[in-house]
Amino acid sequence: LMASAARAWMAIVRGDSVSGSWTPYAVGRLSDVLIAEVDYRVRPVTLVYGRDDAGRMRLVRGVTGYAVYRILSPRMKPVVDRLLAFANRMGLGKNRSIGLGEIIAAPTPQGAHGG
Repeated sequence: LMASAARAWMAIVRGDSVSGSWTPYAVGRLSDVLIAEVDYRVRPVTLVYGRDDAGRMRLVRGVTGYAVYRILSPRMKPVVDRLLAFANRMGLGKNRSIGLGEIIAAPTPQGAHGG
């Protein structure tokens, strides 16, 4: 998500493709190392996406639920906060057009989930 948000942000700011830029990749890898998952609850869901040419139902698999993360580096917090706010506003996620992948990023109360 962080790499996708950085890529979209840079594309809007630059007004062109960001292919070849290492920045989104670096933001994604730093996020992998400096953000820890502290709680989650997800469950699989299957949705009917229509029918194929033979009349068989097309199924799409996904998950619903939540994940709670802790930012381990105080220096990373402003970057993460900005990118998550941007992701919320832009509706970043996968397969949004069919109702999947929508994210909502929100702070948790201090002390909740070990934060």
